[in-house]
Amino acid sequence: MITRLFLSLLSATLSCSIQAIELIADIPKEHLSLQYSQPARLTQVLNDIKSKITIDLNNFPIASQLFDNQKQKEAQMLQNSVLARLQQIETTTDYPVEQLIADIKQWNTGYRIKTSLDYDAIRINPELDPLLSGHFEFTFPQRDHKVELIGLITQPTQVSITDYSSIAALMRDIVPLPHADPSFVWVVHPNGYAERVGYAYWNNAATRLTSNSTIYVGFDSDSDQLTSLEKDIIKLISMRKVL
Repeated sequence: MITRLFLSLLSATLSCSIQAIELIADIPKEHLSLQYSQPARLTQVLNDIKSKITIDLNNFPIASQLFDNQKQKEAQMLQNSVLARLQQIETTTDYPVEQLIADIKQWNTGYRIKTSLDYDAIRINPELDPLLSGHFEFTFPQRDHKVELIGLITQPTQVSITDYSSIAALMRDIVPLPHADPSFVWVVHPNGYAERVGYAYWNNAATRLTSNSTIYVGFDSDSDQLTSLEKDIIKLISMRKVL
């Protein structure tokens, strides 16, 4: 009877201990994990992070990322789906997607929450300050003055934004693979926002390069299958973890 009572009390204590952690905030690059016994506002979490690391969180907030680790499975499912469709294209068409497949296999992706992590903006706008509960991961990439090119090109590459005045100028130095779109590219900005822009002489949007962005060279096709795939690739790019 005493043993049974002790086990019951122990079980209740362990249960309370587990339930007491309502929020976990991980910052992998800093090897830091914060735990909270109750849900906390985003501003509080950012304040706590600021007090424990040396990086200036407001140095380049447009590139800061927030991931919901409890939805990691959804990110992995999307990555697997994109890879499966690309592998089908590889075996059934002459589209040169081998390098793109190899690149995507190496991506570290997560379920990204597209919300501002600009502390000053959040502090004055309560709508940007959600109550967090669960398991989250933060990254705070610094401005690197570079853009990355991926997609239907011979290999992914990074270039300095100071070397080119615009995307059109950059694309003149890039050798696309067969079946690559000759007029449009996707630009995925560091905050996850993506736009399809023209760079040819007839549709040049004169889009300037922005630091930490990714330029994706896509397919020269308007098929529903490839359009859907491309949208998922763009989404996946925005979900890559940048430490």
